[in-house]
Amino acid sequence: MHGRRLRGQIKSYFKGYERRALAGIKSSFLGICDSVVKQGRNDPLFCYERWLEIEQLKNVRSTFLFLPHTYEKSHYSDSGYRYDDTILFDQQQCSVREMIKEIHDRGWEIGLHASWYSYNDSRIFSQQKAELESVIDDEIISSRQHNLHFDIRYTPKILEQSGIKIDSSIGFNDKCGFRYGTSVPWRLESTHPTSSNTVWELPMCIQDKAIMNIVAERSFEFAISVAQEIIQQAKEEGGVVCLLWHPRTIQWPDYIKMYESLIDILQQEGAWFGTMREIYNLRK
Repeated sequence: MHGRRLRGQIKSYFKGYERRALAGIKSSFLGICDSVVKQGRNDPLFCYERWLEIEQLKNVRSTFLFLPHTYEKSHYSDSGYRYDDTILFDQQQCSVREMIKEIHDRGWEIGLHASWYSYNDSRIFSQQKAELESVIDDEIISSRQHNLHFDIRYTPKILEQSGIKIDSSIGFNDKCGFRYGTSVPWRLESTHPTSSNTVWELPMCIQDKAIMNIVAERSFEFAISVAQEIIQQAKEEGGVVCLLWHPRTIQWPDYIKMYESLIDILQQEGAWFGTMREIYNLRK
């Protein structure tokens, strides 16, 4: 995976994305070195069963959003994993495809983490959605755009045309809070003249790296205080607290501690927990 990303980022460097591509090249090169040294041991990508164990213990379910297998048009920030890559899941060797299907079969929702260039291309988005649906042999109705790359002029219509019912892309990468000023899911309005506005938007308000690295500057106590303010605001409005956590952050103790602490706080506040699909089903 790191090798694929490294090749893509080198190409991006020569296309003029020097500064951002250089950071990606460094990250991918270090990833290759780390993989060679560890040879699969303690790989941060071999951790999905730990997320399932944590949520099973706390009696909650989340939506797992997976990137596509193929990229007709790739961006330097897109991932490098493929569905036929061999990984370890629950102490057994399997493919990414088999792991996704197993997570689905255990009762968690699978959604599409659409690639960077799908935001304004209905054909690319639909192809990626169909590809993931073939893995789980079920319909996908939930999505999020990679890096929250969303354009109100085009993306809502593309989601609608592709059969997406609920999206969670309108949020912040560098701060916490409600980007549209509300914690309540709303019908996503499109500026496209032929759109029927059938897609709902789930406001994502707390992203792992944003709250831990940028907002709190790695202070766990401050991150908790910020999150508690957001939770209270949502509670007063009768709204939703949507968390975005990247699976690989389970290797960092403060990140997983934060995730578990937020679940505990929400449970103490009497929150109901649901996947994106379950929230969509409650829209009426």
